[in-house]
Amino acid sequence: MTVIVWGTQPVIRPKTFARIAKLAELFPAYDMVLPTVFVEHPYAPIRRNEAGEIESAKETHLENAPTLAFGETNISLFLVKNQPLCEVLVALHNRYWNDSSQRYERSRGELGFPNEVISELSKRRFGVFASPFADRSEEQGIKRFEDVERCERLIAELEKEQS
Repeated sequence: MTVIVWGTQPVIRPKTFARIAKLAELFPAYDMVLPTVFVEHPYAPIRRNEAGEIESAKETHLENAPTLAFGETNISLFLVKNQPLCEVLVALHNRYWNDSSQRYERSRGELGFPNEVISELSKRRFGVFASPFADRSEEQGIKRFEDVERCERLIAELEKEQS
């Protein structure tokens, strides 16, 4: 298994890491397990089918997904089985890499993790299991300088709740 978490997500709590590991243990057939949260204007909304299974994930910024008023999104923490992750990344590389230009033939010139990986794995029977158990504050990342202060405040609030 591989744990992937963005270094710009300082608010993710240790208990969320423990919960995602427990989910992967409870649902071992799934290739990817991730915590999600429901927020206003999600940056990378997750789309589910009528049965509640993950169908796709797309960014509102790079992939021009429609901006939703409210929806489910990842918190930039993923637990993925190594073999399926490698298979999907190799398949995406083979599909989009152009040797002559040494670039991916995509409108943005790069492969998108996690959204393209989520969308590919979700085509499999037990591809992606996502559960909306994360705290809303854990989704807050650092993209701009002013986000640092916001993250510090959220961390202090979560620590106060724990004591």
